[in-house]
Amino acid sequence: ALVSVIGAVVSLASAMGWIDFGGATTDIAPWDAFRALARSAVMSLAIAALHRWGPAWSVHAMTLLVPFLLLPSLPAASFDSGLPQAIWVPVLIASALTTVRWTIVVATVSAAIVVWLHIDQLARFSLSPYIVSSVVLVLVVGGRMLRDRLLEMARVQAQRAENLARFDALTGLPQRQVAHQRIADGIREGAARGSTLAVVMVDVDRFNEVNDALGHLGGDALLTEVARRLRASVPASDMVARFGGDEFTIVLSEVTDRATIDRVTEAVRASMATPFVFREERVSVTLSIGIALHPDDGANPDALLHEADQALYASKAAGRDRATYFSSALREAADVRRRLVADLRDALPAGQFEVHYQPILALDTGAVHHAEALLRWHHPTRGSVSPAEFIPLAEATGQIHAIGAWVFSEAAANAARWTQSQGAPFMVGVNYSPAQFRPPPGNGLTWRSALDHLRDSGLPGHVVSFEITEGLLLDDRDDVRAQLDALRQAGVAIALDDFGTGYSALAYLRKYDFDFLKIDRAFVGDLEHTAQNVPLCRAMIVMAHALGMKVIAEGVETETQRALLAEMGCDYAQGYYFARPMPAAAFDAFLATRRDTPDPAAA
Repeated sequence: ALVSVIGAVVSLASAMGWIDFGGATTDIAPWDAFRALARSAVMSLAIAALHRWGPAWSVHAMTLLVPFLLLPSLPAASFDSGLPQAIWVPVLIASALTTVRWTIVVATVSAAIVVWLHIDQLARFSLSPYIVSSVVLVLVVGGRMLRDRLLEMARVQAQRAENLARFDALTGLPQRQVAHQRIADGIREGAARGSTLAVVMVDVDRFNEVNDALGHLGGDALLTEVARRLRASVPASDMVARFGGDEFTIVLSEVTDRATIDRVTEAVRASMATPFVFREERVSVTLSIGIALHPDDGANPDALLHEADQALYASKAAGRDRATYFSSALREAADVRRRLVADLRDALPAGQFEVHYQPILALDTGAVHHAEALLRWHHPTRGSVSPAEFIPLAEATGQIHAIGAWVFSEAAANAARWTQSQGAPFMVGVNYSPAQFRPPPGNGLTWRSALDHLRDSGLPGHVVSFEITEGLLLDDRDDVRAQLDALRQAGVAIALDDFGTGYSALAYLRKYDFDFLKIDRAFVGDLEHTAQNVPLCRAMIVMAHALGMKVIAEGVETETQRALLAEMGCDYAQGYYFARPMPAAAFDAFLATRRDTPDPAAA
């Protein structure tokens, strides 16, 4: 309405000659001019009121009727002065308050009506006032169009930002903050109704290995399909969210008993029974699940998510492919683990680590020219901590890089010393964690630091070997291959550890040049009692020899096992039957008791 009145005043001033735009003007009676202005203002206000409170179509209908209502009553002299725009141009401006499309329609129709009603008077029209009014109209309409466009762009951008913040771009599932709010709402509603809320954390087992095998596109396709199956397995009233990576969260509201939760988790696990297919590759995956309940396990979303995550960790530690409820025992274990992580940071600088060595014997001669380095942690208060307990923590926190470099340096120095004392090449095998293939956090030490130490010390590369696990075979990345090639070029031997328990595949074995294959103790320990293990071990030995590798049998504990392995043609063996792991000083004494026999592997 304000814009309409301003436009009417400008038009009237031009018509009365108060503003000279360079066009001809004709005096008209003031009463006619003010009457036209009043009618224009009333009509503009009416249109504005309809725009504010009435339906949209009424504004356009009213605007189209204005020329019929007002123009016939104007004196002829008003056309020479440009007074008509004091009526229809402000009305059009008022119509611009609705939609741009209708403004253009109304402007066109209204202008046509003015021309049609006063065709005989067109020759006397003064163009300047109409030009001014048209410019005002264009500015209003153009400004409206620009404003609408900017508002639309801002709305779309804000909506996109909100969607990115609330929903996962890959799977379309809600993200962490949405699930967090859903848990908070469920806690409030559950408190009012006396019902239970369950937070279920879901993780795809060994996803990194599958992702490395299929590539990132295959990994994304797998996550998308996992998300679809999870959503189909969970009641529509409950939420499935993605927390990042291969971790998902299910929020079950108004749970009445654990049987309800068990049905959902079993349905979720069962949904993964059908293998995934990506580019003709079939992949089977399993899920590890952790469950926390409100109010038993936590009073707020953060606590419940933390406890569910601890239960998930317990599922993985127990062998994966299972669901675990949070318990006070898990809370105590988590506290112990946190303290252990803190203590682990000080263990290396405080000199709490020690390397023990287990001899590896040549089965045909009994000579000892090889050993495996095994890390031991002497905790100041807990005593001896099992490597199975602290090595995963070192891998998860990135401390494995510094620890691994230190073990390498210790093993290389002792191997060089034993080579000199024995008068024959002596090799020490060092376990090489898959985590050490990844870049260390910050400026942490890497395996390259150990190789640099080896070179700077003037030690030959053949005094050490790196033992890697079968899971690394799936990590067929260029950087992994480059690291293995660099180790080989430095003269370091590569051993495939724990063979037979992971992802054994000849296709992967052919891609890497291994020096040793170590048969896992699970096959060796049951040689006397499990008939199938004998042909399996024999086949592994034949295959390794065909590929140019020497074979080391782990976990030999009896004379029968030693004899069977020797009969199969196994090259080396280690285990309690020969000797337990021992400190370097004790290993010196052990070597002193052995007869100096040339190593047939060196021939």
